[in-house]
Amino acid sequence: MKWSAFIAPQDLERMSTYHQQRRIPRGQAPDEYECRIINRSGEVRDIFIKVGMLPDGIRSIASFMDVTSFKKTASALKDSEAKLLAIIEAAEGYIYTCNQDFIIEFMNKALIEKIEKDATGLLCYQSLYQRDSQCPWCSWQEIFNGNAGRKEFESPVDQRWYDAMMSPIFDDTGSVSRFEAFLIDITDRKQAETALRARAVYLRKENVRLKSSIRDRFRFGDLIGKSPVMQQVYELILNAAATDANVIISGESGTGKELVAQAVHKM
Repeated sequence: MKWSAFIAPQDLERMSTYHQQRRIPRGQAPDEYECRIINRSGEVRDIFIKVGMLPDGIRSIASFMDVTSFKKTASALKDSEAKLLAIIEAAEGYIYTCNQDFIIEFMNKALIEKIEKDATGLLCYQSLYQRDSQCPWCSWQEIFNGNAGRKEFESPVDQRWYDAMMSPIFDDTGSVSRFEAFLIDITDRKQAETALRARAVYLRKENVRLKSSIRDRFRFGDLIGKSPVMQQVYELILNAAATDANVIISGESGTGKELVAQAVHKM
């Protein structure tokens, strides 16, 4: 049986060329390569073939190794890596991985664009944060003990706030060989929190000032009265004015509901 009878049609021309070149001086045919064959059941199998010429220069001897399972596994792994990379690149954050020596092994595209260079192979704390030692906010001790960590920190490079989620990466022995860091810029949130705290402090001070200013007063806007009951009404107006919530003013006709409403809006 001729070997060409069981070679897959897609590879037949290439292998025929190798066959001819192997029999001429200084031929360019490789000694090892992959091809596809068709077995008795009509299945296409991936084969790793190693070919050598016999001393007569006419005949050759070849060893075939079926690598179909390996090729399928490699293809599935490649597909999985491509999907994972697509997810990583689509994530709205900065991602990098480091080994136990804090050497960067991977950076996503967003991080490379942010620092305007690919720092793969460099120390993370030097290349990303311009520090001479490990970052104080890094949870590396917890990570290399197998635990994930999460901290917020202000970068010394751009003075922006980040939420850092760091996770251990285990090798096939179950040991932590590297870690992954996922950073999200939370500067806008931190600024909003700071503004809210400042606003709360201001409102408390303003409330105290206004309370002291209306204490024992005869008049509050268009409302007139110095009695303790009226002082309580003035304080209620201040509390109502300090919130964005809806306010219901109830009372009998002629008790001054419209005056109270106007005072709340003015405040």
